[in-house]
Amino acid sequence: MRRTAAILLSAALLCCACSEPSGYEVFVRAEDAPDAVYSFVFPVSDTLNIYDLSFYTRSDELRAVAHGAKSPLEMDVRWYAPSAKDSAALAETVYADGGGARGRVFAYRSGVILPEAGEWTITVRLAGAPEGFCGLGLKSKKNGTR
Repeated sequence: MRRTAAILLSAALLCCACSEPSGYEVFVRAEDAPDAVYSFVFPVSDTLNIYDLSFYTRSDELRAVAHGAKSPLEMDVRWYAPSAKDSAALAETVYADGGGARGRVFAYRSGVILPEAGEWTITVRLAGAPEGFCGLGLKSKKNGTR
């Protein structure tokens, strides 16, 4: 009986250890983004997954408060598919509240279904980051499958 319980417990732990994470997060510091272009690699293992994506900012609190970092961020966002790294699959300009003494989290897209598995590249070019801006991050969360 104990042996059976131990085998079942081991199998359950093995299944959990092999499961894919439900979220992904990466942050790029401002000094690591040449020409204010932030580049994120977004791994997609299954084209049936549905994702919700958010961007987030971090700011130097003292400099941001002193200079009033409430202006919106203009972001030129481009998506590059794994099979076509030299041509953007999607290009758009989005605006987000860049304010806050420490930064903000803002929803970018929900219900995203990508047609190709592999490492997608998402680049974001910021037009005029506010004073005290420390960097930009990308968060994703799996929101089911189709």
